[in-house]
Amino acid sequence: MEKDEISYYLDNILNTKLINLNVDRSYIEIIISDIRNRIYSLLKHWGDSKFREVILLLGLEEGKFYKPQVASQKIKCFVVVTIRNSLLETIASVDFKQAGLESCILDEDVKDITMNAIIYFNSLNLRKISEKLDYSNCNDIYYNVSNTYKLAWQALEELAFCTGQDKYYDKIEDYNPISLLNLKESKNGHLKDVISHVDHQSGISPMFSDELLSIINQVINTNNAKYFFTACFKHTSRNIEKLFKVIEILLQRNKVFLTSNYYISNNYVAKRTKLLRAPHTREDIEYNLKQFNNMSEIHTNALKQVASPSF
Repeated sequence: MEKDEISYYLDNILNTKLINLNVDRSYIEIIISDIRNRIYSLLKHWGDSKFREVILLLGLEEGKFYKPQVASQKIKCFVVVTIRNSLLETIASVDFKQAGLESCILDEDVKDITMNAIIYFNSLNLRKISEKLDYSNCNDIYYNVSNTYKLAWQALEELAFCTGQDKYYDKIEDYNPISLLNLKESKNGHLKDVISHVDHQSGISPMFSDELLSIINQVINTNNAKYFFTACFKHTSRNIEKLFKVIEILLQRNKVFLTSNYYISNNYVAKRTKLLRAPHTREDIEYNLKQFNNMSEIHTNALKQVASPSF
């Protein structure tokens, strides 16, 4: 039986690459199964532009700068959210041993995977493919997120369709508060650099580390603390449910989820009209924090306050 376009990519192109990287065969199956489900979950809603653009927004800070540059921006963002933000992250993180590796794979290998995926999917008509797939076995993770984290979803939808630098919208008052009590993660196997406030944790981990919980609690429980600053979406998490949960927790408590590119609150969102590349190093983070152009006044002042608390 001839394979469909999604299966051909996963079972031939990606599978071969992961074998060549010496990833354990059983873990390759886990990675491919995870990516297959993410692709199906997004394609299930591909014809719904509102839904699709919210999910693709999460990949824009990276996808916009992915190679090849001539590829469709939608396809590049599609690759970020379905392939890069998947259990593929395990083999590029501190959790590499789970995949039977002696060390994490190189950045160049990750770039090779994403670039080849972009080239492949850029040649396809995803709308037509989406109309013929069988979704009966799909765990619709993106719909589940949209249905669970109402405040975060609404804010990101407003942001995805914001045509200028910022937008006000009606505040959402009706929601079920999320408690932080059950989010704590065991320290076992988790390295922390408390001084520089960096979590050394797999970006796809669903767990809330002590460090992340500490920062969230500090923002929530300090009256004059308004902003939860993270350099970009991926620096909070590549795990979509965890990312949405963090945003939801903050918005429920009238706090702001702030990055160098985005300002997200429960009635106001803003974006940098010329996005900065998602930072990879501490130097990148510090550079982005000093860029105050192409933003609304509210967003600019918030970043200045984070960059220089005495502002």
